[in-house]
Amino acid sequence: MAAPVKLTPDGQSLETGTPAALFPLPGGAGQQYAVSSDGQRFLVNLAVDEGAASPITLILNWKPKP
Repeated sequence: MAAPVKLTPDGQSLETGTPAALFPLPGGAGQQYAVSSDGQRFLVNLAVDEGAASPITLILNWKPKP
């Protein structure tokens, strides 16, 4: 979430505006994320669809040609 913040004309307090979603995240609350040290990026942990996984091929006893 993000909200605009400004100093009151007398300079003694802050006024905040209406909060708004900074960016949408599927799945709602409880998402795990990390912010980069420079504050410019987010790393978001999202669940992957089971159908999106690539198969793994395992080759046993492989011998390269000389």
